[in-house]
Amino acid sequence: MVCLISNSQRINATINFNLNFNLTLGKTIFSFCREKIMGHLIFWAIIRTAILIPSLWLLYGMMEYKYWWWFAILSIYGVIIHPLVIQYRFFYEANKEIIENTLCSSCKYFDKTAVLCMKYDKHPTLEELPCEGNDWEPKENV
Repeated sequence: MVCLISNSQRINATINFNLNFNLTLGKTIFSFCREKIMGHLIFWAIIRTAILIPSLWLLYGMMEYKYWWWFAILSIYGVIIHPLVIQYRFFYEANKEIIENTLCSSCKYFDKTAVLCMKYDKHPTLEELPCEGNDWEPKENV
């Protein structure tokens, strides 16, 4: 899935930290389009990993070994893990109403981690339910 954003549609995300300061993230290769699909997050994490691993491998010969490990650990966090956490927050906020307030959220076929109807393999939206309510079954409380 390709997401093209013009400069007029540029997304700026503000993340409020508990330390009472704001960090504004612009649209970079390490951020993402505000897609409502979990697979989009995983896809970009794999792409960033595929770019980072060869880069770290090339740097292995250029740096001292004791510094390379620290650089590798910080790079993995800064390039893969931290952007993925930010993306997941956006994903959850974009899908919060679907996860908490729709008929699908109380169905046993609904997977809230991917916002997906497992029976129809489709993503529910606020306007459209994959089964239109016909195949809804309550969750079993275990």
